Amino acid sequence: MPSINLLPWRDERRKQRNQEFFVMLGLAAVGAVLLAGLSFMFFDSGLGFQQQRNTRLESEIGVLDRKIKEISDIEKDKARLLSKMQVVQQLQSHRTTIVHLFDEVVQAMPEGVTLTNIARKGDLMILSGYAESNARVSALMRNLEASDWLTSPKLGSITRQENSGRIVSNFTLEVKQVNPSVTEDAESA
Repeated sequence: MPSINLLPWRDERRKQRNQEFFVMLGLAAVGAVLLAGLSFMFFDSGLGFQQQRNTRLESEIGVLDRKIKEISDIEKDKARLLSKMQVVQQLQSHRTTIVHLFDEVVQAMPEGVTLTNIARKGDLMILSGYAESNARVSALMRNLEASDWLTSPKLGSITRQENSGRIVSNFTLEVKQVNPSVTEDAESA
């Protein structure tokens, strides 16, 4: 005799399939949550590592900035000291110049001329004084022009006045200072 199964096998199979589907769906959801959690942890640890690296780099940049500032300060100090050294060297090289200048002025002074003031502005000397006559002032200017250390005398003013009971010519003249060793070096070059 043939056997007939009258049980609702389709319903049971549908229930079994539904049950398998929900189990698979649950496993997929758990897998997705685990995957999302692992991804979050991976990226979070990478972010933390990058933040630590950035912090370390910023601190090293700060150290380098301080060193750069120190170097800049040292270079400024060096430039300032070099400038001072150049001034000292110029003074050392020109310290005998004033002696030569006074010597040249004394040698250029004709009899009857008296200086009352000597002023110096850079390479320009301003001589003030009085002379017995205008001819003596002219002689002084010729003598200054012939000097190795002084050149280009230019008369600023000359006036006649009475001084100690006699008439004198008050004068002011400008004369340029030259350094004969520098002039000779320039001519030979």
